[in-house]
Amino acid sequence: MDAADRAKIIRQMGMYSQSEQQQLARTESSLEKWARTIKEITGVMVNVAKIMKEILEMLDRHNRR
Repeated sequence: MDAADRAKIIRQMGMYSQSEQQQLARTESSLEKWARTIKEITGVMVNVAKIMKEILEMLDRHNRR
């Protein structure tokens, strides 16, 4: 999220009560945490796919002998 998006959100937050703002902040924090987790999992899965590809290539070379 860039600075312009954050500024827009801050302006819009003025429409909500203090408790609603706190809940929105907790929700945003939770969503950011999930986004980081998903990004990490995606990175791991990409690495697993690369390893599997190498294994398949090694097996293919071995079977050609």
